[in-house]
Amino acid sequence: MVSAPTLNQRQDCMKQHKHHRQPTLEQRYQISRLRKAGMSLRAIADEVGISCSTVIRELSKNSTADGYNADAAQISTNKRRSESHKHNKRSPETDRIISESLSLGLSPEAISQRTKVELSPESVLCHGTIYTSIYNNKARGGRLFSRLPRHVKKRWKGGKRRHMAGASLIPQQQDISKRHTILDKRSRIGDWEDDTGLGKKGLPGDTP
Repeated sequence: MVSAPTLNQRQDCMKQHKHHRQPTLEQRYQISRLRKAGMSLRAIADEVGISCSTVIRELSKNSTADGYNADAAQISTNKRRSESHKHNKRSPETDRIISESLSLGLSPEAISQRTKVELSPESVLCHGTIYTSIYNNKARGGRLFSRLPRHVKKRWKGGKRRHMAGASLIPQQQDISKRHTILDKRSRIGDWEDDTGLGKKGLPGDTP
């Protein structure tokens, strides 16, 4: 009978560092045969071409009271794989919180903090999950994404911005050729201005 590995065998295998991956059915047949032959876990790992820790996991997970059987191990693995699924935290309550919070202008990061207050610990959403929910909604034709704070904020991508200012907005404007002749005498305060900046030649300018 093929038994599960002992503590000493586990510690011996911990010294070996290889990437863990589940064995194939053929490799399981090899493990079963080599284990029955009395080979050590490390020797089995080298022979099969997998890590020693993978051999330990395989024997520990799939050994029964009757020992290790490759066919039974494969069936057990397939069953666990078909039944396993990532926990889906989405619910009508989380959908309501996300939709309501976006309408209030909250970001997914802020919504995540809200779920920590209003939901149970196992139902708390991280901001990444909230973003995923929003864009899944978009893929289904929804409009939640349009309520994201950054979605409605326009950003300038270079070039000059157009400001509502300039000579065209001055009321009752007149062409400079029609200005009063007294301004040319510069005899009053306000008829002239001094340019304190230095030009290319190092001299100040004088602009009327």
